[in-house]
Amino acid sequence: MKTIAKKRRAAHLEAGFALISAVVVLFVLLLLLLFLAALLLPALKTGYTFLDSTIARYQAEAGVARLLSTIRNTPSNLPSAPGENATLPLTVDEGFSHSDSVVVSAIGERLYEANVWGKGGGALRFSTVVFRSFPLPNATQAAVCVYGSTAAIIVGESFVSGNDHSLPLYFACREMGCAPTGFGNSMGIADSYTGGSQYNWLELLSYVRRNKIGTSTREVNSRFYPSITVIPSRENFVLDRDGAGLLLVDDGAKLFFDRGVHYEGFVVVFGSGMIIGNKDNHIYGSLVFVAPDESEIVFNDTKPNVFYSAAAIENIQKLNADMTKIISLR
Repeated sequence: MKTIAKKRRAAHLEAGFALISAVVVLFVLLLLLLFLAALLLPALKTGYTFLDSTIARYQAEAGVARLLSTIRNTPSNLPSAPGENATLPLTVDEGFSHSDSVVVSAIGERLYEANVWGKGGGALRFSTVVFRSFPLPNATQAAVCVYGSTAAIIVGESFVSGNDHSLPLYFACREMGCAPTGFGNSMGIADSYTGGSQYNWLELLSYVRRNKIGTSTREVNSRFYPSITVIPSRENFVLDRDGAGLLLVDDGAKLFFDRGVHYEGFVVVFGSGMIIGNKDNHIYGSLVFVAPDESEIVFNDTKPNVFYSAAAIENIQKLNADMTKIISLR
């Protein structure tokens, strides 16, 4: 009997020790968990704060992208002179949280600054963007424009029409297939002396050079993707396929139209630059001469036909993406 009692006491003692050991282990684990919680909760809080801040930053940059898109679509809304401000409304798409309007400040000649906020959770971040914009020229309703010169325009065998013409149905047309129906020699001429636009084409050429904007001098794009093409001084360029956009013929350069091709947009000839074609070639938009050397511009069999087209000029507004450059974003 004594042996059985001893065994029972020993079993109870073992059970008691096991229980105490389990309680101690659980207590130690609880202390460990409390320690880990005290250690990790600030890190988790910091992590969530960092996540909110990161989301807010990208929301602000989305607002900057929306601002630049708005400017590229309506560049005329920018402040006109250094020191002036303009408030531009922004569209906020679903899922985004950024400024719905932004104050744009002109801080220099065609140099602007704007602050855009973005929200992420409880965080608010600001992005400051400094950008340079050179709005594309507004249309002057004239087939041929002359700036900075009193050069005479003489229409010979080529057609020059100042009426507003629709673009050819097919972009890749050829020869007379590019010509409008019912056209005539209705001249539309504007220059700086007769109330034409005062747009500074020389400043535009300088801006394009300085910012290295435009395709190579051997490429032009289509009506769907207009391009800026510069023919440098003393170089020759054969336009051997249809093109659209802004084509700048620098002083001393020569532009040759290959048989049957046409161009849509602005063709701008500087100084002694030359444009050579014939009645199988067509320009839709405006042909612009800037301070030409010759005293007479004769549209004979060495010049293409020119038809004013508001549609061609409106189409090259797509180039505003190239004309607006971010200087800094922080």
